[in-house]
Amino acid sequence: MKLSTYMAKLNELVRKNPKALQMDVVTSSDDESNSFNDVLLDPSIGVLYAGEFRTLESLKEYYGEDVEPDRHVVCLN
Repeated sequence: MKLSTYMAKLNELVRKNPKALQMDVVTSSDDESNSFNDVLLDPSIGVLYAGEFRTLESLKEYYGEDVEPDRHVVCLN
């Protein structure tokens, strides 16, 4: 899901339920919602490479300047 889609869905949720702005945020552990965790970290921009999340700077530092990440992403937690 793109961040623009996620933001639109959040904005619609808040428009319909303004009290949601005062609620805690949790994440599901998987697509079957087997467990939930509090969101503890601020959102951050980084990259995915070989299944790991890193900053672009740390990726280049560790693997070299020529390495290309698999994807540029926003990590929500």
